[in-house]
Amino acid sequence: PELTGFVLLNLACQYTNSGSYTEALNMYNTISKNKTFQLSGRLKTNIGNIHFQQKQYLKAIKMYRMALDQIPVTNQDLKLHIHQNIAL
Repeated sequence: PELTGFVLLNLACQYTNSGSYTEALNMYNTISKNKTFQLSGRLKTNIGNIHFQQKQYLKAIKMYRMALDQIPVTNQDLKLHIHQNIAL
């Protein structure tokens, strides 16, 4: 199941890079429903980035804050990056 999660994550990233935001959001939501996949904070960050690119700033901030709650304290670099995104 974890390998499947990483494959779907890669597909979602490819959708995002190609500008297919609806497909990317659908893929991220599919991945986030799998409770065994351990990168839920990263998923929320990526979803927030898509909302930011679409100028949906309130949704982006909501996703960034959800990501902050799910990212471990040991990952300070990612937390700092998310705080910078919220500041923007």
